[in-house]
Amino acid sequence: MKNGAEVAAIILLSILLLGCKPSNDQAITFGSRDLASTLKDPDSVKFRGVRFIEDIGTKPSYKSGYVCGELNAKNSYGAYVGFQPFYIHVFTKTRWIFPLLGVIYTTREMRIARDGSLI
Repeated sequence: MKNGAEVAAIILLSILLLGCKPSNDQAITFGSRDLASTLKDPDSVKFRGVRFIEDIGTKPSYKSGYVCGELNAKNSYGAYVGFQPFYIHVFTKTRWIFPLLGVIYTTREMRIARDGSLI
């Protein structure tokens, strides 16, 4: 019986450790939310074609990369301005060892194209 309990503990620990890195969906959620919060009407933002492009060489406990796609939001007159390309750099890190305990994140280097092209 002792061997069975040890095997179960090893399997459970292995399952938990397999998910050490934050997910792409988490990075997309954090980046999209932070980008929307900088706009005049954050609740009006519509996203499309959003994806996450991971930086090369990230470590197991964190993930960094770019959330990019297109967004459309209302201006100060209340009219949608049309879909514009955007990107935002996102850095996520798990709290402690397991992402079940939460994820810490920071965003930086955000750009929204105003004329249809990113500079």
